[in-house]
Amino acid sequence: MPNFPRVINVLRNLGLTAGTVAVCLLMLEVTFRFISPLPTPYGLPRGVMGNRDGVWTLTPGLKAVMDNRVDFIGKTLTVDDEGRRRTPASAAVAAPRRQVLMFGDSQTFGQGLSDEETWPNLVQARLLADGVADTVTRNLGVPGINIDQYAARLARLADTVKPGDLVVVGMSWNDLMAPGGEAEAMQVVQGYLVRRRADPGQVDDLEWRLRVFETTQLLIPTAENIKAFIVGLSANSAFATFLLPYVRAAYYRLRPAVNPYQHFLDLDIPRKNFWLLRAMREQTEARSGDFLVVLLPDHLFFDNAAYRLYSRDGAVIAPQNYMAAIALPLCREFRIDCIDTFQVLHRHHTERLAYRHDGHYTPRAAALIAETVTGAVAAFLRAPVRRP
Repeated sequence: MPNFPRVINVLRNLGLTAGTVAVCLLMLEVTFRFISPLPTPYGLPRGVMGNRDGVWTLTPGLKAVMDNRVDFIGKTLTVDDEGRRRTPASAAVAAPRRQVLMFGDSQTFGQGLSDEETWPNLVQARLLADGVADTVTRNLGVPGINIDQYAARLARLADTVKPGDLVVVGMSWNDLMAPGGEAEAMQVVQGYLVRRRADPGQVDDLEWRLRVFETTQLLIPTAENIKAFIVGLSANSAFATFLLPYVRAAYYRLRPAVNPYQHFLDLDIPRKNFWLLRAMREQTEARSGDFLVVLLPDHLFFDNAAYRLYSRDGAVIAPQNYMAAIALPLCREFRIDCIDTFQVLHRHHTERLAYRHDGHYTPRAAALIAETVTGAVAAFLRAPVRRP
């Protein structure tokens, strides 16, 4: 015969334990929300970009604010009528004779930075301070795109490139390792920039989740994979957001001791992207312009503590300037002028150069990049005009 009093007692104890755990978790959540606001999963404003016949641009005439409540708050975002992010320092160029067209992804666009803080704008300000007063800098960075999109947009703008102009590509780590010519890693759903799902037919699934988020500010995590589920779940909890870096660190220590990028190297993805860069260079030079690539490394490499953890003290990924080790030989092979910003970022890596939660460059990092890039840009502008 079942011992009902004993069963009831066990169930009561389980209920009390579960209730105690729930109360403790609730207290932790309230405490962490008081200590640190819960970041929004969408640091970019709604409607920031769109697709014009297969080419991604920022939404013309957009005036908005970037704010993820933790890393950056109230950062102004202004887009001109041509779908380019505003570079306020350019207003001081009264009669521009030349232009610097800067292509790139969110690191060039300046996610989490105000219009004044982006490194393209700071390059413009430095050029003016150095006496280069006839050149205007255009920020053509767009979040979430890769080199194939830079090439497509340059093709649209080819007729605007004049003798003496300079085309600059801010090549991030994502650009170097992304499969060129394939679908972008991001997509716009309900006006929000979100990561592209493996199955294009799952857009409807994303749409209802975004509608719930707009109504309740709760993000329903997807079950696409464990990582997506954990990240989505953490977006609803300040306590889980606090724990996420430690979970990520444990994963880095426990994952298989193999290079996570070896698959892309085996497919020769970096070389394929340099084919696109070479096509951009040839197109620019055909218009008597110059072409420059700026290497923009991820903080996982130039930050010593992050690199030691991510690479298992160099056992999985080496050398520390891993991007340059891959890219600079290709720069020489494809006869492309490249600037490596790793050294300046590495020297100052203790100065909070990447946002803790968001991961993009901070204003300090953008200033260091502009400091490194301006000299090379000025040298191109002062050199004799290239002839085709």
